Amino acid sequence: MFYKSTRGKDTHVSFVDAVLQGLGSDGGLLIPEQVPKITPQEWEEWRSLSLVEDAYGNFRDHELTPVKRVGEQYVLELFHGPTFAFKDLALQLLGPLFELCLERKHKQLLILGATSGDTGSAAIAGVKGRKNIRCVILYPHGRTSKIQELQMTTTADENIHCLAVKGNFDDCQNIVKGIMNSPLKEELSIGAVNSINWARILAQIVYYAYATARIQEKENCSLVDFVVPTGNFGDILAGYRPPYYCRMMGAPIGRLVIASNQNDILPRFFETGTYSYHDEVRPSLSPSMDIAISSNFERFLYYLFGGDTKRLNEKIQDLKTKKAFSVTCEELDRARQEFAAYCVDEESTKKCVAKVFRDAGYLLCPHSAVGYAAGEQFLLHRTSSKNPVVALATAHVAKFVEVDDPSSCVCHAMEKGGASPELMKALSSCMPGELQRLYNLPSRRTVIENDVEDVKQYLLRNFSEGGRCCGGFGAAAGIAVLAVAIGAIVMMKRKQ
Repeated sequence: MFYKSTRGKDTHVSFVDAVLQGLGSDGGLLIPEQVPKITPQEWEEWRSLSLVEDAYGNFRDHELTPVKRVGEQYVLELFHGPTFAFKDLALQLLGPLFELCLERKHKQLLILGATSGDTGSAAIAGVKGRKNIRCVILYPHGRTSKIQELQMTTTADENIHCLAVKGNFDDCQNIVKGIMNSPLKEELSIGAVNSINWARILAQIVYYAYATARIQEKENCSLVDFVVPTGNFGDILAGYRPPYYCRMMGAPIGRLVIASNQNDILPRFFETGTYSYHDEVRPSLSPSMDIAISSNFERFLYYLFGGDTKRLNEKIQDLKTKKAFSVTCEELDRARQEFAAYCVDEESTKKCVAKVFRDAGYLLCPHSAVGYAAGEQFLLHRTSSKNPVVALATAHVAKFVEVDDPSSCVCHAMEKGGASPELMKALSSCMPGELQRLYNLPSRRTVIENDVEDVKQYLLRNFSEGGRCCGGFGAAAGIAVLAVAIGAIVMMKRKQ
């Protein structure tokens, strides 16, 4: 399988190069030139398969991604990995994949990533201690939960570096993109770990197919609808329906619903046809979704524009210079055929956490509550469809329950909103031991200005002697990487 850039310059990029370079040389995102098609017969056979556990032996649930009925919706639990967030599904695979490639070439890779909270800790958990990988994670100073920060900064391995940027997530992401588009990328052998990296999308495709199969077993239905808490657009893109990705490969997925918090850039686009981030990103109870520029939206735009790279480049330039772009009425209609989109504000998020706990005894994290509440809106507004609805639970609620600063956590927000004593007790006692122990570990980070040049200088000071990682692979390495790639697409095996 080969890949190409959404902006038109790069074509026929190998899987190995797509994984290691992350971005196209023109700054675009890499997408498959063709996607394999799963026949209905193959889908029926796959419905009896279970998720591969080779990369996921440290998950806490034997199903890895269990599906549970919660009220009128199903909840797909994606938080049973080592960092208690859905990013583990991709990044526990990406670490060994990077290492396999690099060991064969006797090279090193400097991973550079931006995180709004969960990607950073999951990336660190996937690559810490790996001798051929150095990892630098940028996160917005003071804009993650305390647990999210501790999961990054308490990692003792010498190959891990955490930079707290004096800005928001979009600032961090822009710095990473700026460096990835500079000569420093080649000089220091820098690769990407965000969902701009195609391997991240590959791994996330699988749990949509897996959940669909499980729901079909329970409901005897044809199609399944999904509601996805959405910030950077990578998670929902993995389930994207025609013409590509999970739906094109044959999974019987119905509607895909975008769930945004009070930073409603995506719902406004699907309402008006204009993508605009003139307004300041507002800190929320769901910080991992406090994003103005959804990087993976570019992949969707490529398909929306029929592969017209010239038009896509014009829109990307408008976004850079005018902080906005618009699509035609016909394009907006087609976009609405692919996705529904709902905004869930802070008050509605708190009410959803309280309601679901009261009615079902189930604790949702703020991000998952945004998804569940959007699912309720979707159920209310849809007309003819009776498809089961699955809301993605993207993180464990304990990641947003602070121990040393109650005034800044979801507990305080819920208590201020009049939550029941039973809910407050459940929230205050939900902290797993693995997370509780982080408060007693030494923490190390570097606070840095919101300036790409400052970050470049940090990288040069610390990694200027790094080896380069790009190049061809021998036949044996190519076969090994292909095997891992297929595993990322399928990630299934027959039950013993």
